[in-house]
Amino acid sequence: MENIVVMFGGKSFEHDVSIITGLQIINNVNKLKYKVYPVYITKNGDYLYSDKFKDIKTFKNFDESKYKKVFFKPNDSGLYFSKIINKKVCNVDAVILGTHGGNGEDGTICAVLDESKIPYTASGMAGSVMAMDKVLTKQILECEQLPTLEYKVLKKSELTEVNVDLLPTFPLIIKPSHLGSSIGVTLVNNVEELASALEVAFTMDDIILVEKALTDFYELNIALYKNKENIEVSEIEKPVKLDKILTFENKYISQKNKAGMESLEREYPANISEELKKEVIETSKKAFNAFSLSGICRIDFMFDNVEGKLYLNEINSIPGSLAFYLFKNKFTFSELLDELIENAKLNAVGKRFKKFNYNSSILDNVDFGGVKK
Repeated sequence: MENIVVMFGGKSFEHDVSIITGLQIINNVNKLKYKVYPVYITKNGDYLYSDKFKDIKTFKNFDESKYKKVFFKPNDSGLYFSKIINKKVCNVDAVILGTHGGNGEDGTICAVLDESKIPYTASGMAGSVMAMDKVLTKQILECEQLPTLEYKVLKKSELTEVNVDLLPTFPLIIKPSHLGSSIGVTLVNNVEELASALEVAFTMDDIILVEKALTDFYELNIALYKNKENIEVSEIEKPVKLDKILTFENKYISQKNKAGMESLEREYPANISEELKKEVIETSKKAFNAFSLSGICRIDFMFDNVEGKLYLNEINSIPGSLAFYLFKNKFTFSELLDELIENAKLNAVGKRFKKFNYNSSILDNVDFGGVKK
């Protein structure tokens, strides 16, 4: 039986969403194949371990002082207790990441696990950084000539006054560059609403994306993962919007009988033309490769009914609920997790064959007094 660590929580506005994803993963991992070790990341960034983290009730009136801190060591595939020297929780065969947002989806945990040589079910550090940063995403999409909406970047450190003439025309969407789950996203129609939205957004992020808003459109989402050399794609969904933009409340709060993104009302599979379906799949695969993604991701599109044009809106390198609901016509969640774990291990083997050492004679020509003549 293999030891699987499931990590969730974190220093992020999406902390609670990540708890939902983590518990969904824990409940669906094949218990006949894997022993699950839940690692909860507090809002302060501490790693805690307890079997009690398998129960949602644990996180109501949570007291972190009751639980033991753990950590990973460089070049060591073990999970260790922090306050007991060399006391190991377990050897780790793979980590399933259910973390969302900053300090979770941005590649920081991936870097820790790379140092420990532990396989994990997410894109590497570079891909995670690129997908998490909305501004960087825009720039890469432009370089790759993939369809993206007109935008402008505003930086708090450089901003004294907003020149509306330099922005796309109203209406606009205001987005913090490094957040997800539609947190801090606001639709604005005039200068007064713009000022208020920027004030809120700059409390969450120092870099803001100001994007042209579509007035007559619908959204399309697709999930992808790398299976050896092949990119597997899910069915395409068409979310049913309850507001002009799909808000955090739409995604996670509006339907209390279910948890996470699965609760979202949707048309599944999306009733779209074969031509548009093909365009969504081809554009998604190009973006997947351009951003060096692996693990599972969800790519969100908008289709403009006025122009009849598809736009790539956002890339989620660790999507809510791991987007398992988009694969339900192909796999159970348990089977999808099996696929992700096996591919994580294959990716880790590939990394171990990379060469990081280079023999040089540079130190032979240096002493404590400087470079020898």
